[in-house]
Amino acid sequence: MNRRSLLGIALSALTLPAAAQGSWPDRPVRLVVPFAAGTTTDILGRLAAAYIAQGIGQPVVVDNRSGAGGTVGALAVAQAPADGYTLLFGTSGTMATNPILMPGLAYDPLRDFAPIASFARTSVVLGVRPQLGVASLREFLALARQRNLSMASAGTGTTGHLTQALIDLRGGVTTTHVPYR
Repeated sequence: MNRRSLLGIALSALTLPAAAQGSWPDRPVRLVVPFAAGTTTDILGRLAAAYIAQGIGQPVVVDNRSGAGGTVGALAVAQAPADGYTLLFGTSGTMATNPILMPGLAYDPLRDFAPIASFARTSVVLGVRPQLGVASLREFLALARQRNLSMASAGTGTTGHLTQALIDLRGGVTTTHVPYR
């Protein structure tokens, strides 16, 4: 046996551990949606889960981990084993806004996550109870100048919260932010 043959056998042996591991995925995959069930992010996450499951031939289970503007779910994924079986359905908030607005955030999107795909773009809609008696943003702002109104969002630092801050700033009003959890 010559030196090249021996080197070839040795290099081939290095691939044995990878071959013994089998192909991914060999069990269900968890998709963490960092917002509550029924939200836009949850609905889009469930659509993504169905699409991914079809592509990989394994179930993709949606795990809603809401709270703190998406940071609870994002942190759960950052702390999960890096084995490809726990995915994050992140948002611009969890990946870009929260690291800026929340100093000391327990995860770093650049270090802790690898981007796979962009899935959807959404719009922000301002809705009110019909009993409030406003039918436009102009009427909403006029009412907000007369009395304190509150606006709810999925959490501090989310797109909804920042949109509220922009409405307050540009509209010359002060509304009370009511974050979910």
